Amino acid sequence: MATSSFSGKSMAHSPGRPGGRRGSHSPLLLLLGLFLLALVVISQLGENGIVSWWKLRAEVADLQAETTGLQERNRELEARIDALLTDPATLEKIAREQFNMQRPDEEVLMILPPAADGRDPSPATPPDRPRAEGPDS
Repeated sequence: MATSSFSGKSMAHSPGRPGGRRGSHSPLLLLLGLFLLALVVISQLGENGIVSWWKLRAEVADLQAETTGLQERNRELEARIDALLTDPATLEKIAREQFNMQRPDEEVLMILPPAADGRDPSPATPPDRPRAEGPDS
């Protein structure tokens, strides 16, 4: 068995410990491992971590879908603007439907839906017209 020249102790390997050391580096390795584990956890759960990354991916997908829908709506509106600027029939149709406009030689009949309380929405007799107040009234 070999002996150390400084202390005279045997340098035989102890069972279970390589190199005959008594665990002098074990707490240091444990501390280093815990530090690395803490870094990994913080990097994954922090502001730039994988959880935030997944949330941002979902948000990007939502925004891309919204962008696609808005682009389609823009194309529809541009086509409608073009039709209003170039097609007199489209302009006349909107004027008649939305603004109840008519030509001078036409009469417009409007059919009103029944009122919610079941009464007829149009009165049987026209309402009295207000009289103009004049000097001789």
